[in-house]
Amino acid sequence: MNQERSHQPPLAHGRQQYVAQLSSQKMSVAQITAAQWSPAGRSAIALVRVHGDLSRLSSSAQQLFHSAGQVNWTSLPEKSVHYGHWGQEHAEGVVLTQIEKDVLEISCHGGTAAVENLLTSLQGIGVIVQSWQQQLASRKNYLVAECTEVLTRAVTVRSAQLILAHSLEKLPEFAADINWPADDQSRNEAIRSVELSLKWWETGRRLTEGWVVSIVGLPNAGKSSLINRLLGYERSIVIDQPGTTRDIVRASTAIGGWLVHLADTAGVRESEDPLEAEGIQKTMATAGQADLVMYVVDASQSLQAADVQLSRQFRDVVVLLNKCDLPMDRDVLQQWPDALPISTVTSQGIMPLLDILARRLMRRGPAPDVMIPVTLRQQSCLQKVLTALRASDIDQYLLAKHELATGNCSN
Repeated sequence: MNQERSHQPPLAHGRQQYVAQLSSQKMSVAQITAAQWSPAGRSAIALVRVHGDLSRLSSSAQQLFHSAGQVNWTSLPEKSVHYGHWGQEHAEGVVLTQIEKDVLEISCHGGTAAVENLLTSLQGIGVIVQSWQQQLASRKNYLVAECTEVLTRAVTVRSAQLILAHSLEKLPEFAADINWPADDQSRNEAIRSVELSLKWWETGRRLTEGWVVSIVGLPNAGKSSLINRLLGYERSIVIDQPGTTRDIVRASTAIGGWLVHLADTAGVRESEDPLEAEGIQKTMATAGQADLVMYVVDASQSLQAADVQLSRQFRDVVVLLNKCDLPMDRDVLQQWPDALPISTVTSQGIMPLLDILARRLMRRGPAPDVMIPVTLRQQSCLQKVLTALRASDIDQYLLAKHELATGNCSN
């Protein structure tokens, strides 16, 4: 490769694109925008953020906010808080907080109408109404906004911590570094780093999507009782009659700090009932797509050949010997000597089961320096970065990083 040809022009081209990106961001910051940052829907309090130089607003803007101190809300000192009323007719009580020089937070009643009226009045004086994601992207960058949006969809603390430490902090830093590795050793280290990151992609998407665990077994093995015990409430109907569960009963919970979707399935057996047969077919399809299968065996009954056959059909399975509060069959114990005995009546074995599920779903955590892609777009961009590194293609390397940072595909 001609280093003189490939090293200078591509770097200059890549830097020009980054300068253009920064200029675009500065232009967007010059605008005055407003966005609702609290969740949509009715609530006690809603939060609207206004970004930009408010002093550029027309004099009519001052008529929107009325406080006891007669302050000019378009030029408040930083870190100041002011209470007053917003609007001309049917004024709403609001609290204004000047967070930074060009960041104002307006806290108002959480009703949908109150927020809409507030945003409409701001729009009437020239403020651009946006989504909070658009507003964040205009002040930060596309990648930060994207990771932040994913962070808002994390439903457990552990998932949020991983997204924050390994995506929101690591990915923008990686995308911003447009220097080509100085030598082969540095390039090989970069390759290993991106390869490791891509290996964590499946985990990255699970941080918000969650894992799927199916509960499978013969009729009356105790599957519905197990999902109820794991959830802590009666989600599935429990009755001592084969074929009670006809469809897939789904529920979500947190296990070991991870979002898990449990699927209580129909008991597997030969059935002439078309409705039950359809449920059994769904059972096998759902279990085949699950991340993990809990196969429940009624250990108080004699060993069933169907149990042995079915439990071997799944690639990742945890066998549970249910009803251990009753005398257990010796052949069942010999068939699955390493299986976990549980009782959905006494809760014996339930806590160890939760530990097993957490370890099987997330076998280990990432090293501190690993960056984790959390969207398909990020995964695709990192794959392009890796391809360019392996091919020593500086042009494509810079374009891929630019795409990762900005969301703009340049090739």
